[in-house]
Amino acid sequence: MKKNILSLAALLIASAAVFTACSSDDNISSEQPANPTGKYIMTVQASKGDDATTRALTLDGKTLNATWDANEKVLVYQGGSQIGTLYSAASSTNATTLTGELNSAPNAAQNLTLYFHTNATPSYAGQDGTLAKIASTYDFCAPATITAGSFTVSGSTVSTNSSASFGANQQAIVKFTLIDKADGTTSLNASQLVINDGTTDYTISPTSPTSEIYAAIPGFTGQTVTLTATVGDDTYAYEKTGVTFENGQYYEVKVKMHEYVDLGLSVKWATMNVGAESVTDPWGETTGHAFGSGYKFSLDNYAWYNDGVTGKYTKYKHDGSSWDYEVLESGDDAATRNWGGMWRMPTKAEWEELLNEDNCTWTWTTDYKGDGSNVAGVIVTSKKDGYTDKSIFLPATGIYNGNKNTGPNIYANYWSKSLYTNNRGTDLEPLYYYHYAWKLEILYDNGSLSWRRVQNENRYYGIGVRAVRP
Repeated sequence: MKKNILSLAALLIASAAVFTACSSDDNISSEQPANPTGKYIMTVQASKGDDATTRALTLDGKTLNATWDANEKVLVYQGGSQIGTLYSAASSTNATTLTGELNSAPNAAQNLTLYFHTNATPSYAGQDGTLAKIASTYDFCAPATITAGSFTVSGSTVSTNSSASFGANQQAIVKFTLIDKADGTTSLNASQLVINDGTTDYTISPTSPTSEIYAAIPGFTGQTVTLTATVGDDTYAYEKTGVTFENGQYYEVKVKMHEYVDLGLSVKWATMNVGAESVTDPWGETTGHAFGSGYKFSLDNYAWYNDGVTGKYTKYKHDGSSWDYEVLESGDDAATRNWGGMWRMPTKAEWEELLNEDNCTWTWTTDYKGDGSNVAGVIVTSKKDGYTDKSIFLPATGIYNGNKNTGPNIYANYWSKSLYTNNRGTDLEPLYYYHYAWKLEILYDNGSLSWRRVQNENRYYGIGVRAVRP
């Protein structure tokens, strides 16, 4: 029995010796991966070209210097998939060192593509109007390429013998300074500015209201640009045609904007007259004439009368069977010509909509400013739900015939863009009023609004112009 026990113990000891010997012969460390984290550190020298002058947007006078901020993000792609992210070192030049991690070993036989900020179509949403935010998020440029065969993988390190040169900027940088058109000097501190280039809205939302707003906008040539600014509870607009912003360039633009009001009707109404308080216009003319200038508003001076031969109307006329036009063309619309294509003169129907008692109330005042300047006119206030706190003021312009102004301070007259085309005769003897167009007519007399109507008037008379927009 003892012998058996000893034999069993010897067997166990021998087995342990064999197990120990086997364990010592198995090289565990040689089976560990060369890169246990699976991450690869990549460092590459990078630069923007000399013609790309907005890198990091350091403003020097009116020049944006090409520098790099620390930790600006660069995405690394291969074969259409993102494999890592690199970050820049701060630099006072257009060159920097990019360092970061790749999630997998790059294929040395395939190009690497480096994207600044984004790999997809750049998004310009969420701008706050500062250069700093543009530099960190919205200053996109064409991608850089590290060609196949120019980099190697050793352990957890990716080395390259070439640099990454990013291409041209994909946007212009524009500094907008907003000014109130009413006096041409007052700054408009906007809480929002919407820029439209004819196809796309770019919304800028400053962290606090400001009149100086920086925007990153994809470049374009010869476009119509419209701006809409929110200033407190008020809204202002501006439009300019034929605008060109080149990618990679910096612009400073001072914009004089017109305020408008939404009364809940079919169009929005400007809060001031075209030409403010100093201009009146004959129907179909766009230059305007200063109050008290001595200009004679007469048929002979009217732009569309007297062809030099027949002494007849040359445009907006009736040929015996039909009218050549029934509303002003844009080129003859004083609002459009002076303020831009978003603006135009109201139609007869739009004045009638404003006059409708279901839509608005009309209140005469002899001192609108309340400062003793005695600016008279009518306050039009919306009755539409949600708009009852909105109103416009129509000053009493009077009406010019010859060089005399009739009814200033009690008489408000405003042109429409609609020609008077009614036939006041019979089918056998039509009687067209060739020389008339429609106007708004307001008369304050004996303490009340004696007239509040849309009426026809001689087209060459000097009458106020108020603009509307969609």
